[in-house]
Amino acid sequence: MNRKVATFVALGCGLFAVCAASAVMGPGLGPAASARAVVKLFAGGVLPADGYAVIVVRLTRLGAALCVGVALAMAGTSLQATLRNPLADPYILGIAAGGGFGAALATVLGLGGGVAAFSAVNVLAFAGALTAVMAGFVVARAAGILSVHALLLAGVMVGAFFTSLILLVMAVVPARDQHAVFLWLMGDLASPDITPVKVGFTAAVVVLCGGVLLLLARPLDLMALGEESAFHLGLSVEKFKILVLGCAALATASVVALAGPIGFVGIVVPHALRRVIGPRHLPLLAAAAIGGAALVAVGDALVRVTADYFDIPIVPVGVFTALVGAPYFLAILRKKGY
Repeated sequence: MNRKVATFVALGCGLFAVCAASAVMGPGLGPAASARAVVKLFAGGVLPADGYAVIVVRLTRLGAALCVGVALAMAGTSLQATLRNPLADPYILGIAAGGGFGAALATVLGLGGGVAAFSAVNVLAFAGALTAVMAGFVVARAAGILSVHALLLAGVMVGAFFTSLILLVMAVVPARDQHAVFLWLMGDLASPDITPVKVGFTAAVVVLCGGVLLLLARPLDLMALGEESAFHLGLSVEKFKILVLGCAALATASVVALAGPIGFVGIVVPHALRRVIGPRHLPLLAAAAIGGAALVAVGDALVRVTADYFDIPIVPVGVFTALVGAPYFLAILRKKGY
C-alpha cells in the first residue's frame, strides 16, 4: 500500500471514528444509550421524545461541522493554487467580515425568520459575504483582467471596511446583542438557530461547489505553474480564475452564514496534507475535504465533551481551530521565510 492510499484510508477511518464518537458522546444521553438510539433512528424505529431530540441535535451539529470543514478546506486548497499564495485562506476576500456585518445587522435589528425556515441572520450573513466578494472583484478586475495581487489587496481593504462596520454596530447596541454577535463571530456550532433544514441547504451548496472544484483539479495543476504557463498550455486563465474564486467564495459564504467564521481550517489542512499527498490537486482536494471535515468534527466533539465533563459553557469551535491553526500558521511563516 503506497503512502497516498494509506493516507486516504487513515483519513476515512479517522473521520468515521470521529462521526461515531460525536453522535454518541455529550450531555443528555450516555454513550451506550446514544449508540442504541442512533441505530434505532437510522433503522426507522421510534425513539422517546427526549432521546430523539438529543440525537437530532447532535447529528445536526455533526452535519454542520462536516459542511464547514469540507467547504473551508477545499476552498483554501483551490485559492492557494489560483492566487499562487501558500498563505491564502477562504476568508482572504473579506468573506468573514462581510458575513459578520450581515449577521450583526440582523441581530441588532431584531429581525425574525426568513424564507424556507432561514432566519434573517443567515440570510443577511450570506448576502454580506457575497457583497464583500463582489466588491473585491469589481475593484480588482480592471481592463477585463482579474489581477491576483489587486484582488488580495482589495480583499484586505474590503475586510477592514466591513470589520469597521461591525465595530460601529457593536458600539451602539445593548450588551445582550453584543454578546450574541461576539459568539457568532467566534464560529459557533452550538447555536439553536442551526437546524436540519439549514444544514441540508448548506450541504447542497458545498457539494455542488466542491464537485466543480474537483472537476477543475487539472487546470488547478496548471495554474500552480503560473498564469503565463497555464495560458500557453491552453487554459483560459481569466474565466478560470472567476470560476474557481466564485465556487470557493460561494461555498465559504454558505458555511459562514450557517455557523459564522471558523478560522485556519483552509490553511492548516491543505498544507498538512500536501506534504503527504503531493501537489496534484485531484487527490489533494479529495483528501482536504476529508481532513477538513475531520478537523472541525474533532473540535466540535472536544468542546462539547469538555464542557460536559467540567460543567462549563461550551466554547465555540472557532476557538479550538484557532488554537490549533495559529501555531501552525506561524510555523509556515518561519519555514517559508516570510
